[in-house]
Amino acid sequence: MAYDKKQGGVTAWYFQIPDEVKPFIEGIEILIKQGKKPNSTAVSRILSEEYNFSVSRAGINRWLTYLKEENEKERGSETS
Repeated sequence: MAYDKKQGGVTAWYFQIPDEVKPFIEGIEILIKQGKKPNSTAVSRILSEEYNFSVSRAGINRWLTYLKEENEKERGSETS
């Protein structure tokens, strides 16, 4: 019975971004798809200073790594 219940957890910050931050985040995603490597410290600072949306450098770095891996998977499946 205990296994039937869903475990709680923390929702990733990039699933909870405010509407005014979305264009910036979408721009970062486009850069990743183009093969560019945004700086996690700079992205974190811009989010904090320009959008008043605080995310740690480590959180940004995990997200950028995730995007890069997803992009590589997509590129790999396109060439196969």
